[in-house]
Amino acid sequence: MITEDGQHSGQVGDEAEVGLVQAPSTGDPGLDEALRELALASAVPLEDQLPVIEAVHRTLQDRLADVED
Repeated sequence: MITEDGQHSGQVGDEAEVGLVQAPSTGDPGLDEALRELALASAVPLEDQLPVIEAVHRTLQDRLADVED
């Protein structure tokens, strides 16, 4: 799970519990976890989705910054 400060907590929600299709694998463990969390966010109320979306956005920005270096 991604925490509100953009860190990965090591916990991932149960996709089967919310009936979602598993997110595709990118080969980047951090990015894969972010995509799983984004997929799971659709099962929670909208106000609870924003912190997840912001954390995923930070993860994507970090990955892009790494590519630019």
